[in-house]
Amino acid sequence: MRTLAIAGFALACCSRPLAADDLPELKVHGSLRVLATPEEYPEWFSLKAGPDPGFERELLEGFAQLRRLKLEVVLVNSFDLIIPALLEGRGDVIQGIIDTPTRRAQIAFTAEVLPSRHLAASLKSQSAPKTLAELRARKVGVVAGTTWADVARANVPAGQITTFARGEDVLKALHTGTVNATVFVLSEFLSTRRVDPEIDAGLFLGPRVSAAWGVRQKDVELRRALDEYLGFKKQSMAWSQLVVKYFGSDARRILNRVDE
Repeated sequence: MRTLAIAGFALACCSRPLAADDLPELKVHGSLRVLATPEEYPEWFSLKAGPDPGFERELLEGFAQLRRLKLEVVLVNSFDLIIPALLEGRGDVIQGIIDTPTRRAQIAFTAEVLPSRHLAASLKSQSAPKTLAELRARKVGVVAGTTWADVARANVPAGQITTFARGEDVLKALHTGTVNATVFVLSEFLSTRRVDPEIDAGLFLGPRVSAAWGVRQKDVELRRALDEYLGFKKQSMAWSQLVVKYFGSDARRILNRVDE
């Protein structure tokens, strides 16, 4: 199925060569350098290649293959350092980043990879907050430098918020009782519940947002090529199959709720 999808895309784009030559910023390295952090969710982006590399990695591997490039993972210690790493030229693409006006002032974004919203969550034993009043009464753990933290600060008193360096630290804090709620991006929630079934969803927070790929503002051709690739993939059956494969049979129903 994946081979057929790649062949179909190549035929659709046969008017120009599918090679790194039309992306000179990548030709130098011979690879698509994808920025990631050590705590990436494997359902989203596995740090290692394999038969199930994660939703975004499988997409980016397909793009790299079409462009006759290798996919190279460049690790950044924490998420709040990932945009500076891109701007410093340490990588070409940030995967799994929420498109916001503040970030657009620094980098460019591709077309939407998945729709998303932020939501409050907790362990089932703690009962996820279903109202804003319930959330404001909780001790809320978030990851530094993320939109999770931004949304939490917009809805919860500062004294109720504890910041952690990594997502796994937030989960540990939930299980030990250091905090009793968190704020997720929906895509991260879908990944987390696959490895921690005790995580339960609460109320949505804020407006609809987009999970996309980030590139440097000067890399216009790379962004155009990624947008073209995403457009084709979304029109194929492979897209829905990937969503179900990595996020569960009810993932499409949950993703459709973001516009409620």
